[in-house]
Amino acid sequence: MGCLLHSPLIPQLLAGKRRRTIPLVVGEIGYEGIGGIHLEDFQRVAFWLGMLNGAAGYTYGANPVFEAYSADKPFQRYKYTFLTWEEGMDLPGGYEVSLGARLLGRYSWWQFEPHPEWVSPRGTTLLDPRERGAEVDLGNFLEGYFAGSFPQPLSTAYPAGEWKKRNGNYFLPYAAGIPGKVRFVYDPCFGLVCSLSTATAPTILGLESGVRYRAYYWDPTLGVQIDLGNIERPVSGSVFRTSKFDESDKSNWIQVGTQALFSGERMSARGSSVAIANGVNETDLVASVDGRRDSNAGLVLRYHDVDNYLAAVYSPKGKSVYLVERKKGADGAPLSSTPVTALGQRFRLSAEVRGKWAAVSISDGEHTFTSSIVPITNVTAGGAGLRHEDDGSEQSFANFELRKSPTLVTDDHLETKLYDAKGGYRGELKGPGWDDLAKEKIILLDAYRPVRLPMPQDWVLVLDSGK
Repeated sequence: MGCLLHSPLIPQLLAGKRRRTIPLVVGEIGYEGIGGIHLEDFQRVAFWLGMLNGAAGYTYGANPVFEAYSADKPFQRYKYTFLTWEEGMDLPGGYEVSLGARLLGRYSWWQFEPHPEWVSPRGTTLLDPRERGAEVDLGNFLEGYFAGSFPQPLSTAYPAGEWKKRNGNYFLPYAAGIPGKVRFVYDPCFGLVCSLSTATAPTILGLESGVRYRAYYWDPTLGVQIDLGNIERPVSGSVFRTSKFDESDKSNWIQVGTQALFSGERMSARGSSVAIANGVNETDLVASVDGRRDSNAGLVLRYHDVDNYLAAVYSPKGKSVYLVERKKGADGAPLSSTPVTALGQRFRLSAEVRGKWAAVSISDGEHTFTSSIVPITNVTAGGAGLRHEDDGSEQSFANFELRKSPTLVTDDHLETKLYDAKGGYRGELKGPGWDDLAKEKIILLDAYRPVRLPMPQDWVLVLDSGK
């Protein structure tokens, strides 16, 4: 699969993959150094975005090698560089792409499939069903690019087609791998785009029950590996509170706002209301409740009073789930708003708080949507319960449950000495800010958030079960 210009790589690759059953190889990408651009950082991004979006192979190209220039030969009519082919052989992008190929070679990479549902936030893919023929039109793209006497900036001609319609974004992480065996997540970096958010790591979603991974960050410039320890979805904690929502259970709740109706093992809430379970004062816990798709629902956590608490919210109007911190009587901005694209009539809403972290998930038994794990400021013990906002509809809550936060997996040893792909010693993770790197396990619900990215650049995150 040739790709003369780098921008359409992902949509063309995915469109082709859906049309054919034969393997697709990225056969031409922006040659390193052509036009003074497409340097080694571009080469890494192009390689990893291609390989984690279904490519069966990748062809690296270097401008001096392509041009095959030698100083003792006459110039050809169109020149792109004064670098010789011998110098082109040593451009850093070629080495860094080879490092990526070597890392993939440790695993059954030919069995990898794209899994965008494994990571949040995520880069755009076109793997899901879409309009027929609504793919990137490279002919129109080139016509727009070369319009007039001077080529136009890429941003004026691209994105196009369905990619533009979906606000395509390849600045965010991509995931691929083999379920239960290995997961690869590539976090791209484009200059200041990543340099300004060096503390942020993506959340890994949908950890399988009973699978223990060993996680590590991998530096695609040198091949340095940073051990992140064992990662495993924990066994659920013990249940310490349930509610049948019958008339006798009403006295076990404190209600503020419109009073809910308790009947037939359901709590029917209309209007604006908050209901808090008596006798609960917890810092870390998992809460869950059943609800109906056509009305909003919220789980209340770390409740201090009606003006101060954390809520995990399902919004049918916004078709999303998110977390919100209520302070001094006002809701803050939604945290980690996550689209809910398909949901059955009945759902189960779940949320977990642990330390300074929180996450929310919603599932109808077939589809599950989980937010990123986000930091919160409400970190003190409080009550727990339910919330309904006045949207003109009635919510029917059922099967309310509170569980203790589960016990997380531990590490016997974390490797702190660092070596590059050539065996060169690169130091040890010691000193302020490094001694405790990866010591905290940020695992909530079925999700894992790695520690901060070690430094501002692109990174590969690997979860390896050893199977």
